[in-house]
Amino acid sequence: SEQIKIKLDDSIGEVVALPKDISIDGAYSFMRKTSVKDGVYTMDRGLSVNEVEFSPTDYEKLLDALKLVESAERERAVFAKSRYADACPLSRVG
Repeated sequence: SEQIKIKLDDSIGEVVALPKDISIDGAYSFMRKTSVKDGVYTMDRGLSVNEVEFSPTDYEKLLDALKLVESAERERAVFAKSRYADACPLSRVG
C-alpha cells in the first residue's frame, strides 16, 4: 500500500468533492481512501492479487473489479476557487 500527502496552500479553496472511498475484497483486492485535514490532502491506496490462477467465474469477477478500479481512478478531487487563486507575485510582461 502507499500513502500520498500533499500540503495545500492558500491558493486552494475549500473541498467541493473528493474521490469516493472504494474497497474491493477477494482474489483481487483494492482500496482507496482520501481526506483533507489541517490543509493536507491525503490518499491511501492499496492493491493485492491474492490468487495466481482464476477460474472462469473468478476471472469474470476480476474483470468487473478491474473496471470498477479503472473508473474510480479517474475521479479527481475538486476544490473551490480561493480568493488568492488569481494573485500573481510576478509582473506580467507584454
